[in-house]
Amino acid sequence: MEADIKDVTNIPLSPSMQSDRIVWHFSDDGHYSVKTAYKLASSLTLDETHKVDGNWRVLWRMDVPPKVRHFLWRAARNNLPTKENLLSRGLTVGGECPICRSGYENTWHIFFACPFAETCWRTSNLFPHVDSITARSDSFTQALTRVLDDKNVNRKANVGMILWQIWRDRNTVVWKEVFPNPAKSVDSALGRSDWLSARQPTEGCSSSSSPTARCLGWHTLPTGSILCSVDAAFFED
Repeated sequence: MEADIKDVTNIPLSPSMQSDRIVWHFSDDGHYSVKTAYKLASSLTLDETHKVDGNWRVLWRMDVPPKVRHFLWRAARNNLPTKENLLSRGLTVGGECPICRSGYENTWHIFFACPFAETCWRTSNLFPHVDSITARSDSFTQALTRVLDDKNVNRKANVGMILWQIWRDRNTVVWKEVFPNPAKSVDSALGRSDWLSARQPTEGCSSSSSPTARCLGWHTLPTGSILCSVDAAFFED
């Protein structure tokens, strides 16, 4: 007890006599942030089954729409609602693939082993590339890491787009019972030109200027005027 009292009394006090405050130990400025909390949670993860090895920064930099990147990340972590995953969570569902009605549906089957998926890869002329990857991979996640290692940026993006389209077509079969056409699926998947062109500044506009004054033709309105900015999109469907 005496030793404890001595240790406590020997603690140096701050000469500034500032009031006590709560600080977050895991950031430089003492303030809590989701980013630092995520890093802490990741470092404390004990269950290695939730850890996905690979250089996933490449995935987030892929030249594909953000929704496709998010889909690929979910697929890599085996978080897609395949029949296998639904069964593992206790849901009463059949395990067969909804497209071919024969294989057991997991991520490997739906994207590589299903006859529909294989036809899509052959139609896209990416089959030799994908086949060489799957031949050297033991899981979908391992195959995807090899896809990401591809130095051909455009081919890597096309593979990601087709994977996403296959999953979309699978969901269409599940919810609408409409079976896809492989050729149309590939055309839809590789039709990134609309998305890519939408990312480029249009003629007479600057991508670096503010949203309200983005186009060079925009001019200051007279005093007392009201500016109403609107956004719209058109789809063939």
